[in-house]
Amino acid sequence: MNRARLAGSITSKNNFNFDSDLCDLIDTLKMMYQEKHIKFSKTIDTNIQSIFDREDILELLGNLLDNACKWCKNEVAINIIQKEKSLKIVIVDDGGGIAHKDIKTIQQRGIRLDESIEGHGLGLGIVSDIVECYKGNIQYSNSKELGGLKISISLPYAGIENLPSII
Repeated sequence: MNRARLAGSITSKNNFNFDSDLCDLIDTLKMMYQEKHIKFSKTIDTNIQSIFDREDILELLGNLLDNACKWCKNEVAINIIQKEKSLKIVIVDDGGGIAHKDIKTIQQRGIRLDESIEGHGLGLGIVSDIVECYKGNIQYSNSKELGGLKISISLPYAGIENLPSII
């Protein structure tokens, strides 16, 4: 099914709703990580042009936020900003951050930097695939604000209506 959608033979007209869908995703993560008592803060521009496939953005944000929840001490910040020609998504946690030399490594499928934390090492690889499909870009850095990992994604609006969904 994923390959069929990548090839463009299956498309979705169900767009992601940045208000309700993101709230539902955060509620799910709060239940999954209830022992951590994570404080989620979110800043979302009003009237975001919602033209992105719901399943793609759920997969993208789900992987990013799950990763942030795994590594945070107790705080995750989500910022979604609409620019003139793109959507910018920034996820930041208050965990230990990442060594600069490991940034390329975390994007590879099946590679995990810490085997003691549960997971398969697929999440950020999936995120990279989705961003690439949408002809966007992704940047990894350490957050000056919270101290943990900061992931910034830019997804262009131009030509989005002709892209296949990949989920």
